Amino acid sequence: MEVVIAMFVLAIGILGAGALQTMSMQTTQGAYYRSQAMLIAADMVDRMRANRAAMASYGNIDTDQVEKADPVCINSDAGCSAAALAGDDIQQWAALVQDQKSLPNARGVVTQTAGTKNFQISISWNENEWQQGKRSASAENSKKTYQLNVALDDN
Repeated sequence: MEVVIAMFVLAIGILGAGALQTMSMQTTQGAYYRSQAMLIAADMVDRMRANRAAMASYGNIDTDQVEKADPVCINSDAGCSAAALAGDDIQQWAALVQDQKSLPNARGVVTQTAGTKNFQISISWNENEWQQGKRSASAENSKKTYQLNVALDDN
């Protein structure tokens, strides 16, 4: 009888450890997605800072609306104008967001507050929601968004 009770207690412990490991994996995946979104948003900020002459060109971007195209001036011997570089930056950033295999169904949006140099960069993606140890079937629960607000100056 004592052996049966000991086996029962051991089985409960093993089940608990398994559940703990599952929750740990879910949390780790969510943290990874948020890190990827932060890196993608920071990439756009770096592109904007590097091309201040065409800062207004970055004001209304939605990666779902950007048509894929080959870079216009990056490979050109003549170089790029500020506006052409902004166009290439937008193409490359949209490709980075859309082709990001580690961020499922990602979408990037950049908006500029009218009359200012304040930008909001939003990265959205789908993430599995877990409620009480079960995957949520609700699609609206699975949409996550990271927002970065930036005020850029001329320097």
